[in-house]
Amino acid sequence: MLLRRNAALGRGLLSGLALAAALASPPALAQRRFAISPRPLDRALMELARQSGRNIVFAPESIAGMVSGTVSADDFDTALRQMTRSLSVRIGRQGAGVSIIRNARAAGAIRRKPVRPAVAAPLPARAGDTIFVQGLRGTPVDLIGSAEPAPASDTLLGDQPPATDRNLAEAVARMPGVLTLTTNLQGDLGGNDRAARAEGQFAAIRGLGGAYSLATIDGVAMPQSLPYGREVQLGMLPAFGFAALELVKTPGPERSGDVTGAVIDIRAPSAFDGSPQGLKLVAAGGIDTNALVYGQGAANRQLGLRYVRRFGAGDRLGVALIAQAGRRAFANSQQTYQQGTVEFRIVDAEGRTPAGIDPARNLLPTSVNAQFTRGVTHSASAMAAFDYQPSSDLRLFARLTFAGSRTEQDIYQLGFQSGSSAGDITRTPIGNGLYEQASTNGAIRYWYQTNPERSTMLLGQTGLNAALGRTDLRLRLHAGSGVTRRPDHVEVSFWDPVSTGLENGVSIGMQGGYPVPLLTAADARLAQDLSRFPVRLQGEVRSQRSSDRRFGGELAASRRSETGALRLIETGIAVTRSRRLGQVTDITYEDVFAPGTTLGSSGLTTGSIAAILPGTYDFALPLVDRERLLERIRSASEPDLSPDERNGQSFAVSETVAALYARARIAAGPFILTPGLRAEQAWIDARYWVTGNDGVDTGGIDYGWNRSRAQFGALLPSIGLRWNPDARRAMRATLWTSYVRPSPSQLAGSATVENSATGALELIRGNPDLRAVRALNFDWSFEWRAPDDARFSVAFFAKRLAHYLYDAGGDYANAAGSSETGVIVIEPTNGGTARLMGIEFSGNLPLGRLHSAFDGWRISAQTTLLHARVHLKNPRLDPVEHMQYAPERNLSVELGYRGSGWSGAVTGRWTGRYLQQYGLFGLSESGNSVLDGSALDIWVQPSSQIDINLGYDAAAIGTIRFFVRNLLAADAYRSTVGRHAGPVGQRIATGRVIGLRIDRSF
Repeated sequence: MLLRRNAALGRGLLSGLALAAALASPPALAQRRFAISPRPLDRALMELARQSGRNIVFAPESIAGMVSGTVSADDFDTALRQMTRSLSVRIGRQGAGVSIIRNARAAGAIRRKPVRPAVAAPLPARAGDTIFVQGLRGTPVDLIGSAEPAPASDTLLGDQPPATDRNLAEAVARMPGVLTLTTNLQGDLGGNDRAARAEGQFAAIRGLGGAYSLATIDGVAMPQSLPYGREVQLGMLPAFGFAALELVKTPGPERSGDVTGAVIDIRAPSAFDGSPQGLKLVAAGGIDTNALVYGQGAANRQLGLRYVRRFGAGDRLGVALIAQAGRRAFANSQQTYQQGTVEFRIVDAEGRTPAGIDPARNLLPTSVNAQFTRGVTHSASAMAAFDYQPSSDLRLFARLTFAGSRTEQDIYQLGFQSGSSAGDITRTPIGNGLYEQASTNGAIRYWYQTNPERSTMLLGQTGLNAALGRTDLRLRLHAGSGVTRRPDHVEVSFWDPVSTGLENGVSIGMQGGYPVPLLTAADARLAQDLSRFPVRLQGEVRSQRSSDRRFGGELAASRRSETGALRLIETGIAVTRSRRLGQVTDITYEDVFAPGTTLGSSGLTTGSIAAILPGTYDFALPLVDRERLLERIRSASEPDLSPDERNGQSFAVSETVAALYARARIAAGPFILTPGLRAEQAWIDARYWVTGNDGVDTGGIDYGWNRSRAQFGALLPSIGLRWNPDARRAMRATLWTSYVRPSPSQLAGSATVENSATGALELIRGNPDLRAVRALNFDWSFEWRAPDDARFSVAFFAKRLAHYLYDAGGDYANAAGSSETGVIVIEPTNGGTARLMGIEFSGNLPLGRLHSAFDGWRISAQTTLLHARVHLKNPRLDPVEHMQYAPERNLSVELGYRGSGWSGAVTGRWTGRYLQQYGLFGLSESGNSVLDGSALDIWVQPSSQIDINLGYDAAAIGTIRFFVRNLLAADAYRSTVGRHAGPVGQRIATGRVIGLRIDRSF
């Protein structure tokens, strides 16, 4: 596509370029299937020129503010009519080109009543800038047949994101059905400490966790480098610069069958996607108010650029580049508890809650940890696109994406802890075979750890799209690599059961929604002087690394017809191979400090904070210096590691996936029927270590390295029906099938042999015989959109999942035991059937429709309602459970304004509570309570957030935006054991981010 600005362009240029188009565009390629979703009219015209190979000229100021209609057509003329229907414009034609201009009588405003466009003579030359677009026909690099246009609410443009969205995971929260998560269950890479960074990183879609969705860049799956699952860390990518993001909630057979939630498809920018040529710079800076209060580094900054240029003979070569680098500081308070030290207050002889008592209300918290965390995250990313279109029927492309992040995080804890042994808990008989339990022994502990993280992702693809008459071909090769590391995670603690012991154990009350320790005067004095606490854990270093390297290719062909009912038939084949590695090593040091060393004499502390959470945890907290501690540990003697210690948490998994698909498009008036079929086969080969005897086989057990294999096959039919009578209305109905393979860690994670309480050997391992989750999905949606961007959409969806697998993170899902030749084998198992139903509403109302006094104002809203239940077939839980990550309601509302150079928005989001982890915690550390049951599920409590964005278009400088994120300083995260808030839980208190952003185009 060629894009030029010239104040003197007129009829002569149009005629000459029309002749050039006639020479450049073969007649056989003059028609094709056009599918363009609503967008600003200038961008829609550029996209139409690209798809059609036709030339279009227009003056940008004459169509400013206009929004195109939905385009779904088989020829250029119909596509142009659909695009401009109800818009007050005139279409001039000459040869192979057209010109677009607003009717003179509507030059001041967009008419509210529909006006059918009139065909007029070519327009005379006019003063002011004119954009001439020479069409070089092409398609997205991942699709050769036209894609079904997505609803407007499921498409996100990356050219002007709100300044409050710091990354892509936070940006997708603006789309219906999406729940952005600050943390996950990825073992040490998840949990409360990750949540304490108060930044969105992951996404659950329509009540299904990240493992049920697929993140792609131009249709190619991103590497999945997290150690215990298939989800992708979307927070690595910026919210700025990508061409568009589409949430494909009904993926067709041309996309991976391993998707039940949605495909999150990120479109890299291209010089031929309608973007203006030139350079755009983005600079943002802000202050984290919480970090400022704590006296810590509070500055946040981000720099980004976007560069687009076409060059060469006929501007057939194009390059597009986006890049960004950022730094984000944080400092927040955390409230946590020791998970294994929870007890029941009233128990029977077996340690269970008696019948008639709610187990969640019967909980006895025996620990509370007041914590402070601080840190900084550095991020960088880049997307590059190279395109060469020697003619309108051939396109060569290459794409390269890089993303990386580096986080340094310190966590400081003042813990009031009990229940770690049987001697900490006292049982008192109260009759009827029942007992009342209480903490009678405990201690105050000072604990420090680091939580570093390094993540990188590189993904490249190259290929070609070619048109041979009415046949389209696509060939693509791709390769990618992702690495997630947690290097040198360090822990050290200072306490002693005697010198820092509590007089009467741990008693906990509630204050302002927080659990607080009830201290005697002596205990309170002890908690205020931590410098005398003696060293306990001298130093533990854990290093973790997981990676995913993959490559593959695909070949597809489609045949089009401009006549008859059968408009498209397409088939393709794809092969991908990946190799995932995981390793964890732990080293405990014994000689880092001399005997008798205290926190005050250790030489580790550099300053302190006056209060962990003012008004609630008014305890001063010394701050350990990370580099000083690492220096001490490096100078200590490193113990030798046994083979079990070195390899015990290691695995290597190779996965090969081959797929063959076919689809067709059948047209009958305003109806489009799309049947499809995909066959997919996966072969998995795993290597893992069995711990228990340092790799020496004995007793009939193969210790050391073992292998396992698994296969998964699926035949996935689908059928879709779309009704599109005009540019304003569209209705879709889709019935489709899908499957999701178990994660490699569930198939072949670490294995351990140990003695059970009965003396029998227990083998705990992954299960290569797990079945894939199979799903039957139904989606129905209706969308209405007006030229002034008034729109409304509603979608109903239902899913039935068989052999359900929940997100267990680093643990085994639904673990169950069976006896094999005298050995008890404990391994993950599939659950039963899950059923999920939901409805989504999305709308935008320009308030000028109500009264002219409100011109420029709009109100947008979206909400998702969910009902999700599952039969886990786990005897320790209820027969019917809630599904994870499925809040019953999720609502966002935005009030916005644009006019006279100003723009602004106030956005509010409200999310209902949702289940995060099932209540399968086994025996408490004291051995006195059995902590299993659905009443003990961990729930994330309702949350809310209000953001403000205010912008002004200062021509000499650019667009200046002032923003406030989390205006009311709402909690970043709060979870509790039990559905309703109680004394056992975790909570992250954070503050606001206030800043400025400047966008400047050159």
